Amino acid sequence: MPVREPYREKISRKKAAIKTARSASNFALQSKLTGTWIGESGNVLNFRSDGSGRVRADDSKSNFDAFEWNASRNELRIFTGPRKSEIRTMIGRYLFGTAAFRFEIVELSSENIQLRDKSTGLMNVLNKTSEHLLDAAP
Repeated sequence: MPVREPYREKISRKKAAIKTARSASNFALQSKLTGTWIGESGNVLNFRSDGSGRVRADDSKSNFDAFEWNASRNELRIFTGPRKSEIRTMIGRYLFGTAAFRFEIVELSSENIQLRDKSTGLMNVLNKTSEHLLDAAP
């Protein structure tokens, strides 16, 4: 049995190194996504570095909704709070970590993001913008 211990330790070190590299790449990806973006339909999204976010519809200047988000590799996941009639969403989110929206990140630059909706296959393009209302929202 003592012969296997060094082998097990090497595997643990490799796993730790891989996990550290993944978390560093996830952090870099999340840093690129952080900011305020506007979609083709006029909706404005604000991704914050703490994993929270705000969205405002194009026709509303003062109303916004909150959401949580995270990204890893080439996937963006958005978690929304449940509405009164959506108990299933709440259970899925808080018990199983189920995302309300999942997107494949097709392209990411400092000026735009191209996302493919994983449920519908539709492409979405977001362009970098600034929005004082969302940036200041709690």
